[in-house]
Amino acid sequence: MKNYDYSENGAYFVTVCSKNKEALFGKVVGDGIPDVPLAECEDNGNVYVKLSNVGLTVQQTIEYINEHNENIEIEKYVIMPNHIHLIIMVNRINDIGFGTSGKPSPTENGDETRANEIIPNLISSLKRYTNKQSGIDLWQRSYHDHIIRTQKDYDEIWEYIDTNPIKWELDKYFMG
Repeated sequence: MKNYDYSENGAYFVTVCSKNKEALFGKVVGDGIPDVPLAECEDNGNVYVKLSNVGLTVQQTIEYINEHNENIEIEKYVIMPNHIHLIIMVNRINDIGFGTSGKPSPTENGDETRANEIIPNLISSLKRYTNKQSGIDLWQRSYHDHIIRTQKDYDEIWEYIDTNPIKWELDKYFMG
């Protein structure tokens, strides 16, 4: 969101789509999805996303972010065939933000500007690293973000992420 202060502690819901919404990250398999053999399903036919190598790179990157950042945590995520959804919790312990290299970025206005770039820099880092690892340009230029303001909102988004694979054919990003 333009001019929003991303240095505020709190939860953010972020969606990032693949370039041209191509199904680069995997495929949804399981009951209810046409032409998908049940032999590919986990847990007696539950619907899930079978990640491609690129999808596995995205997953490993998200896990790396969680292990190596004290100011943010990706509390919940789903990698869909052509997009990812993330609940990102910002919990600034200190006053230093980070740049795309994981180090404080140079700014004209000091730490306040760096802190304000936490979410944009996180998404930029995720995109750049996964592009480099996969050898192709994976992502569309922008992303969608939503500030989670209430527990009800948080719970509804958590449920949306949990059920996203099951509702894949109804998803606005579905490109069947």
